[in-house]
Amino acid sequence: MLKNIYMCRLNSGTFFIYLLLIGIFIFFQFKSASAQIKPERVYSIIELDSLVREFRVKDNFKAKQYAATALRNAMLEKNPKDICLALFLNGTALSSVASDSGFYYFNKALHLADSAGYSEIKVRIMFGQANLFQEASDFKSALLILDSCYKIAERENIKSWLVRSLNSMGNLYIELGDSSMSKKMYQEAYKLALDNGSLTEQGIELGNLANFESDQANKIKMILKALELLGHSRGFEEETAQFMINAGAFSPDPNEAMEFYKKALNVATKANLQITKIAALNNLAYSYLELGLNEQAEACLRDQAIPIAQGLNNSDWLSTLYDSYADVLKAKNEYKKALEFEKLSVAERQNADQLKSSKQVRLLAAIMDTKNKENIILKNQQSIDSQKLLIKKQFMGLILAGLVSIAVVFLLIIFILRMRLRMKIREIATARQLLDIEENEKTALSRELHDTVSNLVEKLNGYISSLSIGNDEIQGEIGNRLMELSTGIRRISHRIQRLDFKENLFSDLISELCFDMENMTTLSVNVRISDEFLQPDEAVARSVYRMVEEMLNNASKHARNSNVLISIETKEKFLVLTYEDDGPGFSLEKDANRGIGIRNIMERARLTGGKAVCTTSPGNGTDWKVKIPMN
Repeated sequence: MLKNIYMCRLNSGTFFIYLLLIGIFIFFQFKSASAQIKPERVYSIIELDSLVREFRVKDNFKAKQYAATALRNAMLEKNPKDICLALFLNGTALSSVASDSGFYYFNKALHLADSAGYSEIKVRIMFGQANLFQEASDFKSALLILDSCYKIAERENIKSWLVRSLNSMGNLYIELGDSSMSKKMYQEAYKLALDNGSLTEQGIELGNLANFESDQANKIKMILKALELLGHSRGFEEETAQFMINAGAFSPDPNEAMEFYKKALNVATKANLQITKIAALNNLAYSYLELGLNEQAEACLRDQAIPIAQGLNNSDWLSTLYDSYADVLKAKNEYKKALEFEKLSVAERQNADQLKSSKQVRLLAAIMDTKNKENIILKNQQSIDSQKLLIKKQFMGLILAGLVSIAVVFLLIIFILRMRLRMKIREIATARQLLDIEENEKTALSRELHDTVSNLVEKLNGYISSLSIGNDEIQGEIGNRLMELSTGIRRISHRIQRLDFKENLFSDLISELCFDMENMTTLSVNVRISDEFLQPDEAVARSVYRMVEEMLNNASKHARNSNVLISIETKEKFLVLTYEDDGPGFSLEKDANRGIGIRNIMERARLTGGKAVCTTSPGNGTDWKVKIPMN
């Protein structure tokens, strides 16, 4: 009993030691493994594009992973073009296993490509959509989309997609049973491939054209040439293997056919093309049958082709393979077993048709759902556009009403201004008429004064001469004074009458006026006229002359014995008159007697388009500054 207890304790201690050792071992193994783990490689969008195309058929799971990675990276980088391409790659990866999901991604990518103007990506998306419509047996829509692909590629000069579009239309016409149109499409594609210098495209189109050659030997030659052109182009293993299978089918020699099938099987195996591998094995089995190698034919189907199809759960190929296996069994005289496989073939064919129908229904439902959503969006957009148009019309109406209102106000202002201008013109015309009347009256007065005074002076001279004063000196002095009086009156009469500015210079007339006023009054008048002074026109000259005359007359009355300075010059096409005196000055507001003379000066300045400013105050003299346009 003691021994047993001891043994239990020993066993328990040993267990814990072993457990500790195992933990340490796991820890170091995990640490070693962690050290060996390399960081996950970050692929570019171009690399992911190539990988999706490469694995789409041979390993669709990987293709979907690469497509999802492309979309995740593009969303993180927020690059619209990469997002568009990534959406397309997801549609490409999904289209072979879930066509409705593939169509969803294609549609999203197409909207983005349309709005952003990514022409080459748009062609690729539409190409994928066309394949889905073809799967749904909507051949008309598929043809229309492919035709649009061709036109876009032609407009944007995307040569490779011109060839692919024609090639796909050729494939579609084969399904429609129109071999002549199919051949025409392949021929046009081959010509474009020759122009582009693309050996791969030449090989594909030459291999397709081989199907239309009547001579079997020529068919094989064309396919061999196509395979030579394809060479070892990456990504075209499926086409290469298919052309090898076609060459085997065209060969009349079973042994030669078997060689082609084995080569196709080798290419398909390396590229992991399971469907192509099944096709090669099925044809290889029939070649064995032709040579009487029934066991090899049976093994080819039973041990290789059928298990692959079962693993893929491909009812379409299972139906074909069961039917082929039944033919092998018949060749071995196993009719009962052959009948069972024929029944299996029919069952799988029914299942394949149901799956195909279900797939087409889902795809068509997805297409219809997308179209319905697009119609709803279109209707909403049309409604929004209608509202925008209505708002725009209302806005334009408001703008038009505002413009009309502004125009009316503007025209009203113009009308008022024109009316004021007309009144001003009439006022100026009336003032000028009054000035002309005044000038005419002064002229008449000067003539009358001249004639009357001249006769009176002559009579006085005669009368004085007849008197006997007795002092010749006094008598002579009286006569001289009378003559001076006569001369002064004549000068005044000449100055009063209408001035002739055509015969006399303005500066001379002003100087004479100042000289006469200085001689006839107690004023001391100093006039300065610039040497560069230009002769103004008659209206301006007359107005300025009268203004100077009015200023001197006012000074002779109210500023006796004062000094007067008059300056006249030309500044920038303006005549500038400056008047200064050191007289007693006056108040413009209070002295009404001088208001008429001041108003006359200002009015004359205004009528000639100028302005006169008077500056004066009691005890500070009087200043005038007049600025008038020369013309």
